[in-house]
Amino acid sequence: MVEIEWVGSGGEVAHGVERALDHLQAGDPLREVVVVTPPGSTAGTLRRLLPGARGGHGVAGIRFTTVVDLALELAPDEVAARRPITPQLLAAAVRRELSGPACPPELEAVRDHRSTLDALVAAAERLRNVHLSPDAAATIDQLAQGSSTRRAIAAVASRARAALVAAGFRDEPSVLRAAQGVLPTTDLPPLLVVFTDCYHPGQLGFLDALVAAAVEVRVVAIRPHPEDLVSIDQIRRLVGDDRIETASVRVGAPSRVVSCPDQDEEVRHAVRGVIGLVTGFEGAPIAADRIAVLHPPGDGYARRITDELARAGLPWSGPAPGTLAESIAGACTRLLLAALERCDRTNVFRLLDVAPLWPTRRAGARATTRWRSTCRELKLVTEADWARAPQALADRQAAQRLRFGQPPEPSEQDVRATRQFEQLLEIVQDLRRTRARLAGADSWTAATSMLLDTLSRHIGTETWRATAWAEIPIWQHRAAAQIEQRLRALALLDDPAFPVPYSFADLHQIVTSLIDAPLGRQGDPATGVRVLGLNHGVCLDADVVFVVGLNDGVLPAMPSEDLLVRRSMPPSCSQWIESATWTADRLRRSWISLANSGVDLRVSFARSDLRRGGDLYPSTWLAGLEAELHESHAVGLRDERVLTPAEQVRHSGPDAAAHLEIVRRRALAVRSRLQPVPTEFDGQLGPHPQLDPTSRAHAITTFEALATCGTTYFLRQVLRIDDTVDPALITSIEARDKGDLIHDTLQTLVEEWLALPAPDRPAWLQGDHLDACRARAAQLVDSHAARLRSENRLGHEMAWALDRRMLLEAISKTLADEAGARTEPLAAEHAFGLGDGADELTITTARGPLRFRGRIDRIDRTANGVRVTDFKSTSAATKQGSSADPVDGGKKLQLPIYAEVARRDFGAEDDDVSARYLYLRRSTSEETRLADGAWEPCLEQLDVLAGRMADGDLRPGMPHDKWACSSCSPDSLGLEIVSLRVKAWTTEPDAEPITEGSEE
Repeated sequence: MVEIEWVGSGGEVAHGVERALDHLQAGDPLREVVVVTPPGSTAGTLRRLLPGARGGHGVAGIRFTTVVDLALELAPDEVAARRPITPQLLAAAVRRELSGPACPPELEAVRDHRSTLDALVAAAERLRNVHLSPDAAATIDQLAQGSSTRRAIAAVASRARAALVAAGFRDEPSVLRAAQGVLPTTDLPPLLVVFTDCYHPGQLGFLDALVAAAVEVRVVAIRPHPEDLVSIDQIRRLVGDDRIETASVRVGAPSRVVSCPDQDEEVRHAVRGVIGLVTGFEGAPIAADRIAVLHPPGDGYARRITDELARAGLPWSGPAPGTLAESIAGACTRLLLAALERCDRTNVFRLLDVAPLWPTRRAGARATTRWRSTCRELKLVTEADWARAPQALADRQAAQRLRFGQPPEPSEQDVRATRQFEQLLEIVQDLRRTRARLAGADSWTAATSMLLDTLSRHIGTETWRATAWAEIPIWQHRAAAQIEQRLRALALLDDPAFPVPYSFADLHQIVTSLIDAPLGRQGDPATGVRVLGLNHGVCLDADVVFVVGLNDGVLPAMPSEDLLVRRSMPPSCSQWIESATWTADRLRRSWISLANSGVDLRVSFARSDLRRGGDLYPSTWLAGLEAELHESHAVGLRDERVLTPAEQVRHSGPDAAAHLEIVRRRALAVRSRLQPVPTEFDGQLGPHPQLDPTSRAHAITTFEALATCGTTYFLRQVLRIDDTVDPALITSIEARDKGDLIHDTLQTLVEEWLALPAPDRPAWLQGDHLDACRARAAQLVDSHAARLRSENRLGHEMAWALDRRMLLEAISKTLADEAGARTEPLAAEHAFGLGDGADELTITTARGPLRFRGRIDRIDRTANGVRVTDFKSTSAATKQGSSADPVDGGKKLQLPIYAEVARRDFGAEDDDVSARYLYLRRSTSEETRLADGAWEPCLEQLDVLAGRMADGDLRPGMPHDKWACSSCSPDSLGLEIVSLRVKAWTTEPDAEPITEGSEE
């Protein structure tokens, strides 16, 4: 009969193990004893506590091991010497099963999806012990429970693993089976089995045989909860009788329960508590490694905790909160594969944005910004555009030199810009050469060598990273090393025992799956706060333990179902794989262990979820416990321990902000929003020579922009910010390009008609000329569209096909309306003020003479005189102003000024000059005409706007029901605040500003 000692949680486990070791060593401190521990923190806790607990005996003869490691040690050489089944091999084997003729029909439609490969690799890992079953096929059938999809998943996963084992690789079940076979003839040392947590069900057969074969065996077990049936069954199986002692949860075990407003503030509150303990705020300081912060699975708690500890400058240790794919090297690997598959601008710059240090070390840290700007200007989007990039850059530079009257030869600046841009093209060429070599590779060894070589040019070598990434967290270095190691291991796929045909598609899919693996541990547990999942609390050595996320719906956890495991899994299957309640049982086991350990346990829960919305409630584990109320983030910032240097400023007095420039600027911006009068943050810049309206000729639209929104005028006209849309983001033709297309088409039709000799010129749009113009318009639209397509500005072809049809219908209707009105064109795109300045339109205002330049889309002769037309490609929803204000507060100045130019250049004394906007949109055309008496309101608004320009009054526009200014609020946030302030300036013109010494 196996001797068992029942112990409590925490330190009691170490004392129980100490007593068991003393008994097994029988006075010989060097006698070998094998201590078998379950997964989790048990082994680490015992290694930390036993040397001190055993006095001078130490642990010299003690070997801590797991079931699998011990089995590998005992297995025959012909099994132990085999190479293990790696994730790379398993992914390749699954991929081969999916691509072969034996792929089940249920998976054929999704076998090329990466998620399918990931799911099947996970299933193969879950089913690794099923082969130990006497009837594995029957076990899989019972697991499927009548579902053909589950049966197909299990079949593919099992066949993939079986193929690797048959090829001579070893996995956990083969090692356990081989070791179990030699146990009867093996001389085993004394054995101590520690039961703080359950063992994997597939390992129990070997563990039973190990206990039966050992001469001396003792078991140290934590008393299970009466409802923990899995633990009770496993312990009963080990000790062979019903000597089971159970324990219940101590009521009121947590020393502190805190209710926090949300999860983020809950983590901050816990970290403030850690700071208080480390700094001795609550008494004697506690070493950081004696503090643990435990969190539930999921919900992003691990990332929040480690981020807040890092912000507070506290070291931490534990599993890294993420996967390899979330690291710099992982992101680079994923983006590198995408760039190799399609080397367009988007993929290339996504790669360079993640790791700009290594490839741009010659060009400087800001090279990618210049490259992106140049690519946008040259309209480079697709992979095919790289071929025309050098010539496009040269043409653009030549056009700029001609525009500014510079010599035709390239300037020194142009040569330097060309050399810098050539560095980007070198990177693109390197990616394309690598893709060609990977496509032509004949083995995994050659392909992975090429991939590693290319990856090193983006994340550097390990030696280079040691220096260049000195300020980057250590887990980033480890992630890069792990990724390189996994890529090198792909060479195993060339093993003659299990050859996997190479292809770039397989390489892409397998590598992408490999980097989705979790990172290893980070930090030194002897120096940092331990950040662990709640399942690690089953045997934890710590003085203070914080548990966050104790919310209903999260803890206690629900049964975890997946593609294979369902809640009602047959008992025969649970002997080989984890049941649906396995994770939930482990978390409850850990909670009970913590509650009974006597450790200083501080728990918290959140009252709401600000990220997903909704109220949250405390876990049922906290029923009957009184919770402290933590009000808000503001309370923590004001009254609790300082968390970051920025919070230190808040506690250092009112003058501390003056020493930090960024804080001072933020305070100034915030104060400006408290002023009842407009400030420079609201566009009140004050007079400036650059703003003098009489210093240059203006386009009329600049005055309209100022009347609409001073912020837009400031950004576009004063700062000259380029607001053109990146061609890479265009899905349908932009309104500006559509307007240019309409203008160019109608202009060409008129100019070709005017170019005909007068005797041979047909009547405008009469008879056959209308049909000829419609056909010619279609040709011109297609010609213009071809140019836009070459610059990637046309959008998706399907969207353009619809736009083209509606556009031609609108142009056709416009031509038909003109034919019915029997007008005769006088000029198209009539320019004024764009030559030597002699034909500018000068208007005298109170601020001085204003000079205007521009182009009039069309001037026609009608039966009543001269008519001006301004074509618009937008909606006619915002029409001409009312009769009370025909220029709409200065937002509609084009028609009055265009009419004045037409009267000057084409009108006779008795001519009536009219003007209109003609909107061509969605297969229709609609016009709005200039109201009578608009000239005087136009002059009045020009006086007002010229005064605003001269005074630097560039305030936002007056809000209205449909106000959505992209300049005042690009993300559509804060519009209400801007609206209230602008309204306040008009209703409280005599308000006094807030002074520095005022209470406000």
